[in-house]
Amino acid sequence: EQVKISNTFTISPVQRGSVLQISSVNFVPYGIAWDGESHLYATSFYGNSLSKINTNSLMVNSKTTLPGDSLFTDIAIDRNNGTLYIHRLNSTNDPGDGGTVTVTDKDGNVLNTYVSPAKYYPIGIELVDQNLIICDNRSSPRQIYISEPSSGKVWNTLLNPFQEKYGPRGLCYDGERYLYQACTDFTGSSLVATFLIKIDKDNLEQEVDRMPLIGRGGYINCRGV
Repeated sequence: EQVKISNTFTISPVQRGSVLQISSVNFVPYGIAWDGESHLYATSFYGNSLSKINTNSLMVNSKTTLPGDSLFTDIAIDRNNGTLYIHRLNSTNDPGDGGTVTVTDKDGNVLNTYVSPAKYYPIGIELVDQNLIICDNRSSPRQIYISEPSSGKVWNTLLNPFQEKYGPRGLCYDGERYLYQACTDFTGSSLVATFLIKIDKDNLEQEVDRMPLIGRGGYINCRGV
């Protein structure tokens, strides 16, 4: 009689923050946004592609080319008309020297381009109640700008609730009340924690809740959300 003993393993229940599905792409998707239907749109940090991704399979359906060679940090979508707002750095110099917002349609055709209100390291961008919410990763203190979507004119400037080093990353909005921000903490110049934080749209300076982002290999060095 032969007896085989399997490796030890653990079955954990699905809970908040559990990884439900994993897929990979051949680019670095800093920015990602849902079109309200069946696709995600993602930008590349090291290239100039705009990728259309199926929400069920997480496979890339198509790609278009954006103006500029790289350094795209986040993307927002107006789900009413399909307009995209794409954040891009001018350079990776520390603390940074600003960037641009490029406005396109879903096919990547450029409708407008203007200077981002974020003066150092433009990162998170999201459309909330017809205002464009823009974040700066390297300003001191780290700031949030409430701006006019077609021009970048700033209506108000607020403190980001996450102030840790290289902290604020991508933004998304649930369409009702809350924004979610991917956050990394590089205190001491190494990654020590990552979170998804929840922010009330009526009080952007106040964190409501947070969820650690941890995978099998440790902290998830998150960008887009």
